Amino acid sequence: MLLAASCTSLVVSWPSPQHVKKVVGYAVYVAEAPHLSKAEGGGCCAAGNGWRPLEGAMRAGGTSFEVGGLTSGVDYGVAVMARSGGADGGWGPPSEVLEARTMAPTDFPRAIGMPTIEEHDGCDTVTLRLPVPPPLSEPHTLA
Repeated sequence: MLLAASCTSLVVSWPSPQHVKKVVGYAVYVAEAPHLSKAEGGGCCAAGNGWRPLEGAMRAGGTSFEVGGLTSGVDYGVAVMARSGGADGGWGPPSEVLEARTMAPTDFPRAIGMPTIEEHDGCDTVTLRLPVPPPLSEPHTLA
């Protein structure tokens, strides 16, 4: 499984299972980090242990899904289950749990201001001073 992260979403994609003859749909589940330890032994995706199915993810077709509405800077786990059709149809076992952290505003470089000339000796050497950006606890905008 592959995953991409932004501040409020994770995009997960997975290969079609090789052991299932006819996949008729997938279910995608998500949990915050405190619940990931309960995923050991296939415990993910069960009701009542912090895992929740995602609306719109139980569908036929595609093998990717964007998990939106997440909190910035939080660790999450994502798991996928395939549903097979035919006489022996049903939900297969959950995939391995893929763990990822949504990005936080502090993950991005801070903007710096325009340098000023501190000293120069004519034509050979110029010393520049970069302004110190504000601490991350203060609001700032990227220029």
